[in-house]
Amino acid sequence: MNPFQSALKWLLRIALSFLVVTALLSAWFMIQEEYRVYGSTYLELMRLKNAKRISEESREAQEKSLAQWFESLQEATADQLSAHIEKFENDIRSLESGQPSSYDKSVALLKGDLDPLKKELDLLIRKKTLAHLRQLHETVVNRQSRESAIIKLESLRLEHAAAYETLMRKEKEWQAFRSENCHEILGVKLEEPRVMPFSSEWRRLNELEAEYRVLFQANQGAYDKYRQQEAFLKRIGATTAARFVIPPEYADHVLGSMDEKIAGLELTLQKSWASHFAGPVSAAIPVALGIIFLTLMTPLMIKTFLYFVLAPLVSRRRAVCLMPGASGSLHGSHGIHSTDGRARSISAVSQEIAIDADQELLVHSEYLQSTSVSGKKDTKFLLDWSIPLTSLLAGLVTLTRIRGASHASCVISSTKDPLSEVGVIEIPEGAAVVIQPRYLVGIVKRVDAPISITRRWQLKSLNAWLTLQIRYFIFHGPTKLIVKGCRGIRVERAAAGRGINQAAMIGFSANLMYAPRRCDTFVPYLRGKQELFNDHFSGEDGHFIYEEMPNEGKKSTLLFGRGLEGLLDTFMRIFGI
Repeated sequence: MNPFQSALKWLLRIALSFLVVTALLSAWFMIQEEYRVYGSTYLELMRLKNAKRISEESREAQEKSLAQWFESLQEATADQLSAHIEKFENDIRSLESGQPSSYDKSVALLKGDLDPLKKELDLLIRKKTLAHLRQLHETVVNRQSRESAIIKLESLRLEHAAAYETLMRKEKEWQAFRSENCHEILGVKLEEPRVMPFSSEWRRLNELEAEYRVLFQANQGAYDKYRQQEAFLKRIGATTAARFVIPPEYADHVLGSMDEKIAGLELTLQKSWASHFAGPVSAAIPVALGIIFLTLMTPLMIKTFLYFVLAPLVSRRRAVCLMPGASGSLHGSHGIHSTDGRARSISAVSQEIAIDADQELLVHSEYLQSTSVSGKKDTKFLLDWSIPLTSLLAGLVTLTRIRGASHASCVISSTKDPLSEVGVIEIPEGAAVVIQPRYLVGIVKRVDAPISITRRWQLKSLNAWLTLQIRYFIFHGPTKLIVKGCRGIRVERAAAGRGINQAAMIGFSANLMYAPRRCDTFVPYLRGKQELFNDHFSGEDGHFIYEEMPNEGKKSTLLFGRGLEGLLDTFMRIFGI
């Protein structure tokens, strides 16, 4: 490549890098500016809404306070109310003189200054108060006028009553005199009196009639005055001042500019793409926190319940023995036998298995490292057709079957797991061992004899249901079991009583007394470092088998661990697999 091409490529790389950096920085600055505008707009919107809320609360508080004040003024005199009216008129004139113009109020609102709006709202409330004071003053004046009118009406009533009584007496006197001067003619009494003109009777009759007419006019005048006063009293009425109220719409034109500003800010937020993210995120955060809290706390609560409530109940149950009459004798690789009281390792990275002419080896193909050329080899699909599902779940399928020939042997070793070791357990005649089939790698048995496996169900045992172990597989001798274990396999006599981590347990002699006991400390169990129960065994003639280090991938998966894998492990544990 010539220097010109090299320089051109270098310049192109520099130009491309420059464009990429420029685009990224531009995008970053745009996002930063968008969020800055969104944040400032949101804060301003919240501030305005808060200010409006405070203004409305202040209006309601002032309304309540002024209503109580007006209640106390119900018995005030007109002069006292006039003094209050004069004071409020002076205050209003002072506030009106200091009010800014509409333009200045708009500029102040844009700057976030709400004092002009507060002053205007205060001015409106004072004007409303002044109007109510004037109404109350008018009511008091009317009340005083009505009281005077009522007193005058009563006086006029008494005057009319006196005039009417005098009129009735005079009418009675006049009628009596008329009746005395009504004579009879031919037995018929005349209705009108017959007196001689200019006689004393004539003069008296005229006097009584004239007096009656004067009294009648006086009575009618008193009655007219009474009716006029009564009509006047009805006209002024019994007026009372209404309750003091500041309607919400009264201050709408004051808060209207604030509402317009709020509407504008809300519209700005709606147009911002940042709000489309902020809304769902803010709504999802409480739900996410609740889910995280439940995710963290649910296992804690469940484990606390299991450890402090369920486990003590299980630990108090008596131990069980699956086959009391069986022998607990075992022989293993490296010379382990039943009379040895020490825990000894029976495993190695690889084991050489000798096969006699009357024996056959069933082994997992992944563990078959080498084999003699002699001997018949074929495939057996399942370990035992009487337990097809167990064989399938335990991985004991498509096994390699090797039948013995003279001096035939095989080397068994894991070809996949570098930590796995293999051990051989020989079960003599009359002995029986409980083994979890998932630990089985292979089995050596007689060609003419089937594998002797007994399934023992514990459906009536409360312990079995509480610990999720309701079925056990018991292998009977004579046979050899090839088992796997992480970092090694050990065999130990139970003697007076021994305990072992349940996660490490491979199997035990069927004649041992077996009982689950709660683990000693809560925190390791809570952290998933230890199983809830330890297996406890007792019995002089019996052994239990366990792996040196439980596989980390198999810990804490039962029931509540690692989703579907945990459910599968729970299923396999329940059915003894």
